[in-house]
Amino acid sequence: MTQKLAVFDLDETIIDGDSVTLWLHFLLEKGVINNPSVLDEDKRLMAEYVAGTLDINEYMKFVIMPLQVLSMAEVDELACEFAEQFIRPLVFPQVTSVLQDLKSDGVPILIISATVSFLVKPIAKMLGVDEAIGIDLKCAENKYTHHIQGSASFREGKVVRLREWLKLQPVFIGHICFYTDSINDLPLCQFADEVYTVNPCPLLMNEAMKQQWPVLEWSR
Repeated sequence: MTQKLAVFDLDETIIDGDSVTLWLHFLLEKGVINNPSVLDEDKRLMAEYVAGTLDINEYMKFVIMPLQVLSMAEVDELACEFAEQFIRPLVFPQVTSVLQDLKSDGVPILIISATVSFLVKPIAKMLGVDEAIGIDLKCAENKYTHHIQGSASFREGKVVRLREWLKLQPVFIGHICFYTDSINDLPLCQFADEVYTVNPCPLLMNEAMKQQWPVLEWSR
């Protein structure tokens, strides 16, 4: 039996914003971070991400730095609170409708993101999506470290992680439909059978025009 799979990027595709940027605002509000200059560094790194030049290892160091005083359990608890308070209000209504239609049709759904897993998974759960892939981090002394475990689900790494996931599925998935906003996801766009660009960045918009991929304009 051949199965169809719907794969979604997270940031700027499912939600109107970047989850890590929002996470930093959340940590500032909770008092975990006391120096708001962290937002300036986030802007610098996000500019590199948009340009397709981000060093993912540098980015992970930045993401984990404020959490060094917290246990994994404390981070996970904060992440669940964050998903409900900060992320739920930013979900595009259009994606909620698409997810409902896919579930009604029995199409499995997977979220795959270059955000850390401890954020991606509670967000997916909040959305009612059972399967999610983020960047897995190694742990030491009951704390998350910035060291990446396995392949990072970023650029070509998203294809690697998706292939690994597909091998573990009980049925053959012969058609992959992918939704994304970012040029960083071009390798997965080229791997997928069907692509929908959601509010695409300028570089992905150019590629969408060449490939005649549908352009979806989602808003809140």
